[in-house]
Amino acid sequence: MTRKKREMLIAKQKEGPSRLRLWLFVIILLLIGAAACYALIPDRVRPGIAMEPGEEYLNNESEMRINIRDDGAGLEKIRVSVFQDGKRRILVNREFGGILEHMPVQNGTKWSPLDMGHASPGQWSTKLSVSEINLQAGKFRIKVRARDGSWVNLLRGNKASVERTYVLDRTAPRIRLESFRNNLTRGGSGAVAFRVEGKARRVGVSVGDNFFPAYQQKSGLHLALYAYPYDIAAGEKNPVLEARDRAGNTDSATLRCYVNSREIPLEKIDLNSAFLTETLPAFQEAYPGITNKVDLFQAVNKRMRQRNRTKLQKIGRNTASHPLWSGAFLRQPGSARQSSFAVKRFYYHDSRKMSRAIHSGIDLASSPRALVPAANTGRVVYADRLGIYGKTAIIDHGLGLQTLYGHLSRIRVDKGQRVNKGKVIGRTGSTGLAGGDHLHFQMMISGIPVDPVEWWDEDWIRLHIRPKLRQAVPAKN
Repeated sequence: MTRKKREMLIAKQKEGPSRLRLWLFVIILLLIGAAACYALIPDRVRPGIAMEPGEEYLNNESEMRINIRDDGAGLEKIRVSVFQDGKRRILVNREFGGILEHMPVQNGTKWSPLDMGHASPGQWSTKLSVSEINLQAGKFRIKVRARDGSWVNLLRGNKASVERTYVLDRTAPRIRLESFRNNLTRGGSGAVAFRVEGKARRVGVSVGDNFFPAYQQKSGLHLALYAYPYDIAAGEKNPVLEARDRAGNTDSATLRCYVNSREIPLEKIDLNSAFLTETLPAFQEAYPGITNKVDLFQAVNKRMRQRNRTKLQKIGRNTASHPLWSGAFLRQPGSARQSSFAVKRFYYHDSRKMSRAIHSGIDLASSPRALVPAANTGRVVYADRLGIYGKTAIIDHGLGLQTLYGHLSRIRVDKGQRVNKGKVIGRTGSTGLAGGDHLHFQMMISGIPVDPVEWWDEDWIRLHIRPKLRQAVPAKN
């Protein structure tokens, strides 16, 4: 080996350790830089605290739910305190550390870490039962404090706190019945007068899943009109009076009543091509993706009908708190009944059953574009197109009782207008899902359809409605 080659070999052997030392130095600098960045640019986001419920008033069965979240360094310490009558009690005092997977679940407290690599959890939640906190009735305050594991504030972390003041109310309102005789018919109406002792926010009658608000009168009594819906079999459900205060304390009383059975009649309707061609174009805009006429009818009859039903219940809450009507309701003069209330309709096309529905009113027909009078005194709460009903007017008569006039060719009243019994409010027509010129007349209580035949009958009103009204509103009806 020549001298030159030997010197080059020795130089390469010396160069190897030097490069290694250089790379180690660079790596150390990078680590120091990362540590410095972590120290100089720490997590500065405070933990997020959510506390429920948002309502001010609670009862003995209430629960308070607390959820704390920190997506950065993780939670380090949590404290929950209650203050009442100038005294403080600590309900939760937690410091986190150790291996998260082995943290126990105690007293309903749960750890839900976002990153199992953290020594502290990223999320913590608990439920506090009012009955277990041993509080006195009246005001109390809950304070939640949380600190994360960030390096800010001289390693004391980001801090957050939330306070909320509640009122514990253990006293439920009490119901006192003033009327006891209740005879109903499936699909029919009822009335009840009663007294509520104590403050109540929600008062009314429940029949199955249906709720009918009650309204306090100047006499101090509450008055409610309610329906026994046609889709509930006679005797299957009992009407129940309910009174609930702001804290959720509830009193109830079951109304003893006899419910007359009612058979639901069936009706078969054949839809010819002419009807589909003439009627459905008005609904095409609502379902632009459906081009087949049979499919379009099914969508209108089912989906739009359901939306209309929901809207009617919303309109039903726009009502006077006292009766506006007087005496029996008018039936359109000179009209013949085409279809009755609560008829179960089956629709056929080309001998194939394609849809079904329950008819929620009574169809009345006379001459084309016949005058339509207001069935009783009230206030117009709707005057516009309404889905399957076409041009529609709705009059509120108070206590949730409303009349609907559908398929009109012309509406002659405006929303908000007060009308007297017998005033012409429009003309019959065939707008909406109608097969010909007629009036669809519908009566509702809080948006739930009831049989109009009862309200056309002065004797029925005298026996079933007027006695309850006189108890609460002696000067009228």
